[in-house]
Amino acid sequence: MFELQYEQPVFVRAVPPGMTHINLAGGKYKQGDEIPWRTKSISEETIRKLMRAKWLYHNSNMASEAYSGDGLDRMTLDEMKQVVDAINEKVRKNTKNDFEFKNKKCKKSGSRMKQMGLIRMWRSLYGHMEVEE
Repeated sequence: MFELQYEQPVFVRAVPPGMTHINLAGGKYKQGDEIPWRTKSISEETIRKLMRAKWLYHNSNMASEAYSGDGLDRMTLDEMKQVVDAINEKVRKNTKNDFEFKNKKCKKSGSRMKQMGLIRMWRSLYGHMEVEE
């Protein structure tokens, strides 16, 4: 229960006595808050230590609530770039020529927030291509 499962979200179980929150990577997290440790570049070792101290934990009920939506806000930039690569493979298969591919492909960005916007914009225009076989 208190061992880090990399693919599951991590939540604040308890805060230090006398405090109302935990400070991590410039963020303040109260009991029940999800810790976006991968996107905030908090080390895996720090998360493991806080889990062993029983301040953080995985909670499957809270995880199902946290994972509603498209999930992009919980991804790192590298993970989003992998999504773009997978999208663009499907676009390549579903376009007739390079001109069409260049117009319909999902663009990449070096900014996490901009990449999230580019994927969402692409999905609103061409999302049907992502699910076509």
